[in-house]
Amino acid sequence: MFPDHPHHEQISLLESAFSQSNEGMILTDVNSNIITVNSAFCQMTGHTKTKLVGQNPRIMQSGVHSRQFYKDMWRSISQKGLWQGEIWDRKKDGELTPRSLKIKPIKNIKDEIIFYLGLMTDHSKLFTMTRLANQDALTGLPNKRLFEKRLEHNIAHAKRHGTLIALLYIDLDRFKHVNDSCGHRIGDKLLVEVANRLKSAIRAEDTAARLGGDEFIIILSEVKSAADVKQVAQKVIRHINKDFYIDQHTVNIGCSIGYSIFPQHSKNIQSLIHVADNAMYQAKRAGRNTYCCN
Repeated sequence: MFPDHPHHEQISLLESAFSQSNEGMILTDVNSNIITVNSAFCQMTGHTKTKLVGQNPRIMQSGVHSRQFYKDMWRSISQKGLWQGEIWDRKKDGELTPRSLKIKPIKNIKDEIIFYLGLMTDHSKLFTMTRLANQDALTGLPNKRLFEKRLEHNIAHAKRHGTLIALLYIDLDRFKHVNDSCGHRIGDKLLVEVANRLKSAIRAEDTAARLGGDEFIIILSEVKSAADVKQVAQKVIRHINKDFYIDQHTVNIGCSIGYSIFPQHSKNIQSLIHVADNAMYQAKRAGRNTYCCN
């Protein structure tokens, strides 16, 4: 297939070695032009071999990584003779996919680089499994499992630095009425919109999670006082009080919020959650659409 290429024998050997491999192979010349790829690589990227040969691998760049990322990659290849790590690529259909990639130079008997060989493993299935294990399937928010991990991390950070963190335990008011009167499909869409509004009400360093049903919880990191927590609780209530427009339905709900502060109310994770949960029920008994603290 490469009779005119000065290194056609080496190319044929590499092609033969990786023809049946589940690992994606990409071989480029010293100018990073693609010489050949195996079928596994084509399956991973969605591109045909005909389309890729002669192209620069840049056509698959995701845009996720900085220029410094690629500079460090090539420095490692030059100095260590190998780079390996995780990289995000863009498939033919535009989907971004995480890969495990190894790149090493192939040299001739004169110790001159003649090729660069890339070996790729598809991490998308593993990534999807990890994401599903940590995210709520409906809203995309962190689920209870990931929430507890982040809370544990926040508490450890607060202990080291002597700072405060807070929990806001949120239960939607009148959500059951929406489900009963409009149906579960509208109810599900409402939960997704609620999740979006909760994210818009907090900082990037805070966490909004869904515990299940119509219960949500927020971790506020490094708060200065209870006044900060009350301010966020008021903001969340304002966001949730605004009408939702879902499939020709105008939906109006509210929320009841209970909050707790570490280490003021507890130094224990489960106890801290329990305090916030109890406070939420106090808010329900106080007339709903308000916030309370034990």
